[in-house]
Amino acid sequence: MGVDVLSRGVAGIAALAATLLAVSACAAGPGIGSGSGSAGWFGAETQSAAETPADFYALLDETEQLVGGVWHNMDDAESRGCVIPLASSGTAHAALRLSTSPQDDPGSTPVADAVDAVDDSWTAYGLDVERSEIAGVSEVLARGDGGEVLIFRASDKAMTLQGESACSPE
Repeated sequence: MGVDVLSRGVAGIAALAATLLAVSACAAGPGIGSGSGSAGWFGAETQSAAETPADFYALLDETEQLVGGVWHNMDDAESRGCVIPLASSGTAHAALRLSTSPQDDPGSTPVADAVDAVDDSWTAYGLDVERSEIAGVSEVLARGDGGEVLIFRASDKAMTLQGESACSPE
């Protein structure tokens, strides 16, 4: 009888572990699909603005247009390897864009206005946004549900826009 109780206990723990694994896989989906919400791994809904490389680069392009100026695209042409939780390997894409000072370019938005506009835009996309300022450089840091990171920095001397896309399946 002791062995029978032990067998049922192990079977119960195994069933609980399988259930927890399935539930956590739904919650930890990689954030794949369009920003309007789509089915990710195991049908989990995702709500990220820059989930795919195309979405990521489109958001950077839109941010450039929002603040104006002449931007120099130094995006990394090579993808980077990454791991999708509870799945397989994937790729992420990195970006770096540089611009002159908003004061030097009549087509640019002043620094304070540019920072406000980027904060508002990225927040509207559902990204978690943080702002900071260090030694005259204003920064807007945004993170998405898919793991993507975007950073906008502006000062009287220059502006930068950089980040990394969410990890997407290969």
